[in-house]
Amino acid sequence: MAYIPDNTAGLSENDKILADAKKWYEECISYNNEWAQQAKKDVEFFSGSHWAPEVIDGRTRDKRPILTIDRTTPIINKILNEFRQNLPGAEVRGKDEASSVKTANVIEGIIRHITNDSDTETAFDTASLYQVVCGKGYLRLMTDFEDSNSFDQCIKTSRICDPIMVQFPEWLCTEIDWSDAPYCFISYTINKEEFKEKYPKAKMAEWSNGNYNPVWMTEKEMILVEMYLVEKTPKTIYKVQNIISQEFSVVEEKPDPTMFVVLDERETENRKVKWYLLSDQEVLDEKDWLGNHIPIVPVLGQELSVAGKKVYSSLIKSLREPQKQYNWGVSAQVERIAMNPLSPWVMTEGQIEGHEKDWQESNVKHIAALQYKAEDIMGHPVPPPFRTPIAGSDPAISEMVMEAGENLKAVSGVYDASLSTPGKETAGVAIDARQEQSDQANYHYYDNLCKAARHLYRQICDLIPKIYDSNRMVRILGEDDVEDIAYVNAHYAQINKNENGEVYDLSAGKYDVVVKAGPSFRTKKEKTVQLLTNLFRANPQYAASMGDLLAKMLDAPQEVIDRARALLPPELQTNSKDGNPADKAMIQKQNAAMHQLMNQVEALKAELKNKLTIEQAKTEREIIKSEAELKKALIENDHEIKLESHKAAHALGMQAHGHNLKQTGAGGTQQPIQQPAQPAVTQGA
Repeated sequence: MAYIPDNTAGLSENDKILADAKKWYEECISYNNEWAQQAKKDVEFFSGSHWAPEVIDGRTRDKRPILTIDRTTPIINKILNEFRQNLPGAEVRGKDEASSVKTANVIEGIIRHITNDSDTETAFDTASLYQVVCGKGYLRLMTDFEDSNSFDQCIKTSRICDPIMVQFPEWLCTEIDWSDAPYCFISYTINKEEFKEKYPKAKMAEWSNGNYNPVWMTEKEMILVEMYLVEKTPKTIYKVQNIISQEFSVVEEKPDPTMFVVLDERETENRKVKWYLLSDQEVLDEKDWLGNHIPIVPVLGQELSVAGKKVYSSLIKSLREPQKQYNWGVSAQVERIAMNPLSPWVMTEGQIEGHEKDWQESNVKHIAALQYKAEDIMGHPVPPPFRTPIAGSDPAISEMVMEAGENLKAVSGVYDASLSTPGKETAGVAIDARQEQSDQANYHYYDNLCKAARHLYRQICDLIPKIYDSNRMVRILGEDDVEDIAYVNAHYAQINKNENGEVYDLSAGKYDVVVKAGPSFRTKKEKTVQLLTNLFRANPQYAASMGDLLAKMLDAPQEVIDRARALLPPELQTNSKDGNPADKAMIQKQNAAMHQLMNQVEALKAELKNKLTIEQAKTEREIIKSEAELKKALIENDHEIKLESHKAAHALGMQAHGHNLKQTGAGGTQQPIQQPAQPAVTQGA
């Protein structure tokens, strides 16, 4: 539901917020007071203050040794350094059909760039330090402009150097990452002159500091507090189906019944996060936070519930008593041994008369000779003075020191093999097993760090489409720390400069983050170098076939890598991904020869084509000539045939005419002679 103040009727909106903020803050202080006091002791102990002030005063007054042999710091550093080598990373995955793998990879690259650019490693290191030392650590998300001349915003992470300055309502949080917290406070100090410059009209009234009271703060400093508040507004959502397209969708407003069919509806809420800056008397500033969660991420130790109250324990809390036992035992040992030269002298009365000063200073000065009288006051001979014998060391004290050392190992779960100290384990398998046992003994701290990282990365993933909401160039970082550039939200070809015209629409689709726990790329690289080095040392022949891999893993200059590859066997040089100078020269030579051969082939083709053209022209002329001669012969032959036919017809006609004359002369009637039809004469072309 929306923000509703408690018992603040008649006040202005800001006064209502301020009144409730004070009430909530005092509740948080009261709930966390016991942990805050314990955390102060843990941090002081880790910083080297192992002895209580009253004990120090008493032993100093008696000139007794006060030794601090810190065996807790190496244990804590061993655990924290394991965290540093295995910082959890982010893997982005799509959650719906509108998401894409390529856009998920771009978002993942943006997250890597954000964490690298704002030094998230340091924020994780600080948070995990306080997690192990006092049970709680924190880091935070912020947004800012990229630079003083830009309107583009960016996302940043920041470390919180003092966990006591953060107050959550832990009794209202059920999630391990406190993502369901309704509000949160962060106290910080500001110089009073700076306060006047920033807020000239504000009253100079510092916040009631509660547990947060830095010892270094002077009269020139004052305390303010930031408050993040989650406002929830109820709403109704509808699952509908379009009558025309038959597509399903979810909408917040009741749809038009002529266009949509309502399949289901339910009540839910909108989350909105507000940020306030408060002094003791007024609200100095307020803004909307674009994310859906409070951008303060807790990194917690081991969580327990004692009588209904949450308790977060640290490793230092368990190590304090064995470390005190060790310090007491070592101090007693030193004191006992130091007392040996101070054992009293045994002598007769008057034996050192006249030389008292030399004998008194014999415990603090090196005196070449000590004089004494060989007779007592009665004149009887006596032996020289002697010291009362004292045992060099007490076996009980030595046993206590050894027991304290073993208690430190047992309580922390970190043994000699993990601290690079020779132990009872001699075989490699036994050493590895002991180291693995130490890692597992404190894995719950690393597991909680991974859960905090998941909450952080999910918030960044939620913020990215809201901060990078326009067409812009963004830098992305690969898993191997190789930087690249992508243009996001570039929907038009004129502004899209991505390879193959990919459109990375950050607002389309839903994405989630999975934490990748394990060695970072840098750690894997270092382990690969160590593996190759040990392999070459044990089997030098492998160096001849894998020397280029070691050079590449060591980030050697390219010339060194090329020379290492040149020494590889020919079959490996051929299969080498990047090739080597010999291969490149051979390929270039082959390409040149191939190019020359292709030129020769093209020249031969052109020459052959030319010859074929000439021969074809000759053939065509001969064919035309033959056709002309053939036509001429045909015409001449046809003319001769016609002429012979005409002659034959004429002869036949003359013969018929002579026959008729004979008949006429014999007294018959002359009949007309019908000449045969002459064939049509065909004109030659």
